[in-house]
Amino acid sequence: TKKGWIIFISIVVLALGGAVYLSRQNKESLSADVDIHKIQPASANSGNIADHTYGSGTKVTLIEYGDYQCPGCDSAAPIMKQLSEKYKDKLTFVFRNKLIPGHQNSRAAASFAEAAGQQGKYWEMHDKLYDTQKTWESLSAGDERTNFFANLIQEIGGNSSQAIKAIDS
Repeated sequence: TKKGWIIFISIVVLALGGAVYLSRQNKESLSADVDIHKIQPASANSGNIADHTYGSGTKVTLIEYGDYQCPGCDSAAPIMKQLSEKYKDKLTFVFRNKLIPGHQNSRAAASFAEAAGQQGKYWEMHDKLYDTQKTWESLSAGDERTNFFANLIQEIGGNSSQAIKAIDS
């Protein structure tokens, strides 16, 4: 009936409006003094972690927001690496973590990449995480996952115990 349709449409509109309202509640806000279009230096607001850059181009800066557990990011990673290496004199490539909800191991992977970065091995770990994504994406939280990522740090020539200590702190 007409009355039933009106009630149904009203409920759908309210549900969609509520979903939009709730989705905007958890948005991360950046302070007005941060220009997301520029390379970010280490600061107290960022936990003293700067953007990781590859290349020294002055005219073009390519910023990728990625998640180490994202299959799409994984398929794009070799292309981004190839572009970055080919145009490293003309292009500055920046990778920023943008965790996707539901990817249970992406935060741990990003943490280990940052820990490797503290040892000067960020890009090696970045590449290793994408190269081995299918192996670690379904690991359960805990020692199994930590040991796997710690072994990756060792494989790239980093210090795994130093990385774990940095993550714990």
